Amino acid sequence: MPPGFASQGNSQLESILKNFMHETQKFAVDSKNQILAQGVSIQNLENQVGQIATALSSRTTGALPSSTETPASTSSDKGKET
Repeated sequence: MPPGFASQGNSQLESILKNFMHETQKFAVDSKNQILAQGVSIQNLENQVGQIATALSSRTTGALPSSTETPASTSSDKGKET
């Protein structure tokens, strides 16, 4: 083997390995951040579902809401088929 050949190959392998380690570390940090963000989103959804459950449980069973709306109808709608 020519002198310096082994060290050159070693240097290139070290460079590749360092790059791989850096990219792996970056991926791990990004993954951790995404998991944390998803945890926050899940907590927000749990809060919203809790609020909906509270609102629904306070309603009287079998009764209509007090603020009902009458659908708007015009005289031209009466003769039309759907």
